[in-house]
Amino acid sequence: MDNSIAIIRYTKSDFIAKNIEFNGFTVINAYKSSNYVSYLIWKTLKLLNLPGQSLWYNGKLKHTCFDTIILIESNLTVHFVNWIRKNNPNSRIVFWYWNIVENTINPSRIKDDSIEKWSFSEKDCEIYSMQYNPPFYFKNIKIEQSKEEYDLYFAGKDKGRLSALLDFKKKSEELGLNVYLHVSPTRKLDLIFNSKNLKPAISYDRVLEDVAKSKALLDIIEVTDSGQSQRTMESIFFEKKIVTNSKLIKKFDFYNQENIFVIGEDNIEKLPSFLKTPYVKIDENIINRYEVRNWVKRFLINQVI
Repeated sequence: MDNSIAIIRYTKSDFIAKNIEFNGFTVINAYKSSNYVSYLIWKTLKLLNLPGQSLWYNGKLKHTCFDTIILIESNLTVHFVNWIRKNNPNSRIVFWYWNIVENTINPSRIKDDSIEKWSFSEKDCEIYSMQYNPPFYFKNIKIEQSKEEYDLYFAGKDKGRLSALLDFKKKSEELGLNVYLHVSPTRKLDLIFNSKNLKPAISYDRVLEDVAKSKALLDIIEVTDSGQSQRTMESIFFEKKIVTNSKLIKKFDFYNQENIFVIGEDNIEKLPSFLKTPYVKIDENIINRYEVRNWVKRFLINQVI
């Protein structure tokens, strides 16, 4: 394990943190574990930006000996980022966006210039003068190939894309395709008001089981000219075709028209024939570029490889 680098996640119990750790890196959860009442108190302090938020931060992150601390942005706060900087004055601090800026912390709110800002989105990097590092996945995760039950499969949160998903499902079914959507609510209360189209969130192990039973993944992203999603990484590593509304996907090194169908550009009438042809293997060197070890390496050498 590389003890000169720490990767900070809001939790270390999800599959992302566990697999980063499996690949030899130290992962530390940002927050202390707490009961529901304690969590609500912290959420209130965070929402109102009141003092006392640091009582919920993981004390193990004070005065660490790590040369580089990489913060994965999801569910972290500006207050926490500044707290990390204050308590680790000799460490290099990298803040990596795994969401588009529109949906999370505006980089201008992180005032300390010693905190490096990186993003998975080339567009956001251009707009906010950040450094680019594409998303990652894990070569150690395998799926058991099984009998294909679905032509297209989507699992993920609504995030405002439910209507687009349902619309594409309808069009695909009119072409004779079998589409399975497992759309979970952005907020838990949403499930109460739209139980017809929304479903409770499922484990990632279950997602992988469903991916194994699917010919292709369906990827509807909120901002079509942002970076690539986790589903794109899954399609590459599991050799599954993908149907996506990404406007940028054709510029990536893994693009192959035999594997990737672009909604709005490719003829929808040809989708069934696209799904009937086999997946075309891509160069192993291209796949390796998106492997988690190379994701970390790009931070260390300060350039995209």
